[in-house]
Amino acid sequence: MSATGDVSVDSRSFSEPPTPRVRLTHRDIRFLKRPSELALQATVVVGFTHRNHPEGLRDALRSALQQVITQQMALLVLDDSSDEGWIHSLDASLLSDPRIAIAVGRLGSPAQARNGVLDLVELAYPCARWVARMDADDRFATPGSLHALVQAGDESDCHFVIGSNRLSVRGTELPDVNWANPAILLNRRSLNVFIQAFCRQQVPQELPSCNLLLRVGSGIRYPYAVSAEDHWLVAGLLMHRSQEGCVVADPPYAVYSLDGEMTRANQKGEAWTKSRLALAQAADSWSRVHEIPGAKVLGWGQEGVVWRTPEGIYKRFYPYAMSAGDLVQVKRLSDAAGDAVIAFEPCEDGGDGLLIELDSEPLLALGHRWPLALSQRLLLKLYRSGVITSNMKRDNLRLTRDGGMRLANPS
Repeated sequence: MSATGDVSVDSRSFSEPPTPRVRLTHRDIRFLKRPSELALQATVVVGFTHRNHPEGLRDALRSALQQVITQQMALLVLDDSSDEGWIHSLDASLLSDPRIAIAVGRLGSPAQARNGVLDLVELAYPCARWVARMDADDRFATPGSLHALVQAGDESDCHFVIGSNRLSVRGTELPDVNWANPAILLNRRSLNVFIQAFCRQQVPQELPSCNLLLRVGSGIRYPYAVSAEDHWLVAGLLMHRSQEGCVVADPPYAVYSLDGEMTRANQKGEAWTKSRLALAQAADSWSRVHEIPGAKVLGWGQEGVVWRTPEGIYKRFYPYAMSAGDLVQVKRLSDAAGDAVIAFEPCEDGGDGLLIELDSEPLLALGHRWPLALSQRLLLKLYRSGVITSNMKRDNLRLTRDGGMRLANPS
């Protein structure tokens, strides 16, 4: 198993396959137009996720090709199950440009598609140092925007760079700029205050999220949130890993379109509001943990945050994520699963959100690959105990000192 194990790099013609094929993968990422020898030398790759919006994609690609940058640049389009024939809507000049490669896959969500771009760059572009991710209906704000963030990232030797953005509606840029203010974004207390206000729509500014440059090999990936996965990612990076990033306020990095189908649907839907209110609760939980003397955050996700102190290892569930009754049920199932799931005990501390103390046995992170037998033994233990887990993913799996595998996230 590996983070990119379900990516196959095989050349195809400029048409989607007429019939589906059965594979041991759910993404089935493959190239329709492989990277050229020129593109394979690129140190900066601009990755575009696309689904049924070729008109916007044309403008986005042209915007990227107009960037003035000293480093070698390549462009990668990853299409997520668009209607057949979409690629023929692109101009011949774009299809023939040696800097542009085009891949397709079955991703299923914006977060999966964005992570697919990050995985594919690491697999297929051996010289790449930076990935600049953009949506198909966005564009760069100035010809020097990409260079400014890459230069800042190289000079700071950081893992991520965040920039400012403008907004556009029906092709018209709005006058205000969503400035990325390092005095706010790189200070945990100020950041938390801002996130609380932003998530409750109490300030006109948004948390900069689509204006993100990531270092290849950093391991940074988008969380699988129903909505606002980009805000979740950036908020988590700034709150927990700010020392690994930098902020470039000027020039603005991107022009973010408010016309996208997903954007309109999210803003009208209940998921849009729920996801941001959930982020507000999570950010407040993160901020409080960082104020605990001697606390070191070990991990965070959509339901809680885990940290270590000299007294033990703890997990705080966000207030919305776990009820007392659910925790009793999870405890019963966890005990039934034996050593397949990390042991824990509920704690009482009067804080917002339920608290548990996790077993302190040292556990090791997984590498990119591990023997299949480890996964088989873990699944067999769970099956025999009558327990089905819904959070079986790499982030939640750990290796024990004696060579076994354990689910380290009881929820």
